[in-house]
Amino acid sequence: SFKAAGMKMEIENAYNPVESRMEIQASFKRNGKNEKRSFCHYIYTLKEVHQMLAEAGLKIIEMYGGCDGRDFALGDEQIYIVAEKIKK
Repeated sequence: SFKAAGMKMEIENAYNPVESRMEIQASFKRNGKNEKRSFCHYIYTLKEVHQMLAEAGLKIIEMYGGCDGRDFALGDEQIYIVAEKIKK
């Protein structure tokens, strides 16, 4: 659970391997009010992202491991991809 600005948030994650999807249940408590929200994140390998971009006519030209412009490396939590339209 997390606490910030007088709000408490509790999160439950469940991974759906068939759909490659992380399913999230979040509960928010603030000023005596409770709210629940559900959302999901899809998880793709870098190869799958590369294939999806290629199918859309895009080519990866840069990959960064952060907003600071450092190169992407195995183990980075995020990847920032710069792609350009393939000229025909």
